[in-house]
Amino acid sequence: MVMAMILFNYKAYPEAIGKGALRLSRYLDEIGEEFGVKISVSPQYLDIPTIIRETRNLEVFSQHVDPVKGAYTGSVSPLSLKEAGVSGSLLNHSERKLKISSIKEGVLTLKDLGLTSIVCAEDELIASMISKLSPDFIAVEPPELIGTGISVSKAKPELLERTLQLKEFKIRILCGAGISSGEDVERAMEIGMDGVLVSSSFVKSKNPKEKALELIEAYSKFI
Repeated sequence: MVMAMILFNYKAYPEAIGKGALRLSRYLDEIGEEFGVKISVSPQYLDIPTIIRETRNLEVFSQHVDPVKGAYTGSVSPLSLKEAGVSGSLLNHSERKLKISSIKEGVLTLKDLGLTSIVCAEDELIASMISKLSPDFIAVEPPELIGTGISVSKAKPELLERTLQLKEFKIRILCGAGISSGEDVERAMEIGMDGVLVSSSFVKSKNPKEKALELIEAYSKFI
């Protein structure tokens, strides 16, 4: 399992689907190799096999997983994700929220399959509850900042500082929401985060390769 992470979440942005997803992933793959750091991406499900096949340096994560097997039409099978070659999955993103019981099942299922769990939490109280489920990572993302360009590391540094106590449970802490610049990344890492989640600032950038370079260069200073 990786010990620190910068994860680029493609969500369902048109710019990051199909050929666009592969183009963005190749940028990240190239820049990650240049700086000698592992880069993680979370693309649409149908793009996962292509990205795994066509890149060398990327860890690929699912955006969601359903901890089920058998007669569950429309569900995202954890076993199918493992067979596709993913490293793990996000759970409980604010755009795909889950009940605590489903989070628990998801974490356990991923662990049984040898996959990494990244569970999102909107604040330190939710993060504390989730910590009892022993995920590999907790990603603190205040939903009101997602997509705003106002970074959590600038707007709510005290929130991030309060979550650091969860490290005593051997859980690694990430942050996301509004991470838009190298400075945002550096502030998060200086506070003590184990990494960051990035989305629209990269995917929707007029020059995504340049933006990726800025973000990854900042991250690499702490790895």
